Amino acid sequence: MPTDTFRAGVQYGDWTGTAAADNADKNDLSELLAAKKVFDREKEFLLGASLWIGENHGGKAQSPHIAAIITSLDNTYDDLLPKLKAVNGPVPVRRIDVELSLDEFIGLFKKFAVMLTRRGLGLEDREYEWDDT
Repeated sequence: MPTDTFRAGVQYGDWTGTAAADNADKNDLSELLAAKKVFDREKEFLLGASLWIGENHGGKAQSPHIAAIITSLDNTYDDLLPKLKAVNGPVPVRRIDVELSLDEFIGLFKKFAVMLTRRGLGLEDREYEWDDT
């Protein structure tokens, strides 16, 4: 069975960083998956989503590859947390490919932020100050 990690990665990793998003008030990823009948909110929990865009040439982004990462360990956050902590080894999940455009994917969130920094500079979580002149 294949494995992966809950961390973004690319071939060379010249840039690394973090991402954060706020749930949309309506039409979030869970609702989309439930409407497509590929996710059962009564029995499963959406752990994460993966967005990968690769082999961009000439400054034009290719179509995104989006995957939803789902577990059936429990369907509520509070009950799921201790079960995840008790898992030794990889977390058992189901991965669902989701066909969406980049605009559609970003639109599933109220706010979406990505911060990338050059690899190896130790800038993660450091404050910076800028001059608007």
